[in-house]
Amino acid sequence: QTLSLALGSVSITPMQLASGFAVFANGGFKVKPHIIDKMTDATGQVILLYPPKTNTQDHEAQHTITAQVAYLMTLAMRDVIQHGTGRAAKILKRNDLAGKTGTTNDKVDAWFSGFNQNTVTTVWVGYDQPRSIYEYGAQAALPIWIDFMKLALKNQPNTFLPQPSGIVTVRIDKKTGLLAPPNDTNTLFEYFRTQYAPKKYAPDENVSAEEALEAGL
Repeated sequence: QTLSLALGSVSITPMQLASGFAVFANGGFKVKPHIIDKMTDATGQVILLYPPKTNTQDHEAQHTITAQVAYLMTLAMRDVIQHGTGRAAKILKRNDLAGKTGTTNDKVDAWFSGFNQNTVTTVWVGYDQPRSIYEYGAQAALPIWIDFMKLALKNQPNTFLPQPSGIVTVRIDKKTGLLAPPNDTNTLFEYFRTQYAPKKYAPDENVSAEEALEAGL
């Protein structure tokens, strides 16, 4: 049992990581990754296309997480770019990007994986025989990701994962995480799965404890 698995303590390949991030990008489905997208002959005629283009959903896709969880995870990783360790990617001047930096113990690996609804890209920096690179993901991997996505997304419109049913937007009190009372100014709007949205209000300085108890706040 590896309790720190979710923190990245186990080695993984870039293909595996990109496959995992694709689950968030496409709304909860795990698709079988492939390296070759298509083959053409000398005239440019497509002779092999993978996966085959059909009007039905890829039968190999597995629904591994709910659309609601995929949506909330995407929103969280969008904040990584807007306000966190991935904010250097704001130079791309897009608001549809989400992602996460990663640095393993002793700075052996530097990662950045990022995506919008149509494109997932993973960058890894490290040595074949693991040893410290003395760099963080934001320093070593993110600039490479930015250079690639600058070209990959050129002239492409912003694309967003549609908000699924079962998600609500709630105005909450930043300090407590509870519903914000009308006079509360320290607030933000946050997304929740409907069943997990807060039901009680944060204490209102203008309402006594007795009044709040009577009102069920």
